[in-house]
Amino acid sequence: MSASRLALLLAAGLAIAAPAAAGTITYQFEGLCTACSTAAGHDVFARATLTLQDSYVLGDPLAPSFVSFHYDGTNLLGAFTITPVDSTPVLGHFETIPGPALMSIDDRYGNYFETRLTGVWDAGGSAAVSGTLGTWSAVPEPAAFTLLLGGLAGLAATRRRKA
Repeated sequence: MSASRLALLLAAGLAIAAPAAAGTITYQFEGLCTACSTAAGHDVFARATLTLQDSYVLGDPLAPSFVSFHYDGTNLLGAFTITPVDSTPVLGHFETIPGPALMSIDDRYGNYFETRLTGVWDAGGSAAVSGTLGTWSAVPEPAAFTLLLGGLAGLAATRRRKA
């Protein structure tokens, strides 16, 4: 495969990937809810999604980069979403990702969510729940997958031509 053809493949992969990177980065939270359980006694996990501008640097305050926060809800606390319109996020921050992280956010309606470096978390609103074994992880951007697939396709094409 010629260098110009490989460059064309990479440019096409970048062009496809560019729209997917919307200037945000997403973090997913999952933690065991210690107060929640199903009728069958199964564990219940709480899940949440935090979206920040992609300029966010770990350890910085959340407020300048905050886009949205969504708590999926459990059997004891319903789902809620916090946006900049209805909140002034507490100046929480991430210390480490992935893993336990210090983060706190609330809104003017009484909804809140916070995590600690020990992995303990609390959420509240109309009710309150808490849990253990909570961790945050960064969600890879779709653009990263597009670039990876484009690169692998290019390598496969190159190997096939040489064989």
